[in-house]
Amino acid sequence: MDRTQRHIDNIIGDNIRAARVSQGMLVKELARKIGIDEQMLLQIEAGQNRASASEIWSVSQILGCTPSTLFKNEDNFIEEPSPTLAECHRILCELSPAQLQNALAYIKSLSVDGS
Repeated sequence: MDRTQRHIDNIIGDNIRAARVSQGMLVKELARKIGIDEQMLLQIEAGQNRASASEIWSVSQILGCTPSTLFKNEDNFIEEPSPTLAECHRILCELSPAQLQNALAYIKSLSVDGS
């Protein structure tokens, strides 16, 4: 594994840990939800093991962020969404397309300028 790969693994691991901690979630709980053992998750968070694409996707869905957020470092970091926004994201991801359109119309009706 070259230096760049290790650096990316460390960034992803740091971001998973930060997002998990900000949600108040234990390693055990997140590991169970994504279907890996605690030791594996600890190794991923430490940058000692590489998360698969499906694990990155699962983590992002569980923690309410986009997969790309987990690749961001201090040079291009975008602040994680608030817990309320993360909860909205999780709920919206569970809606059917028709329900999602209705939710969007409702949210737009709440905006100050109506757009």
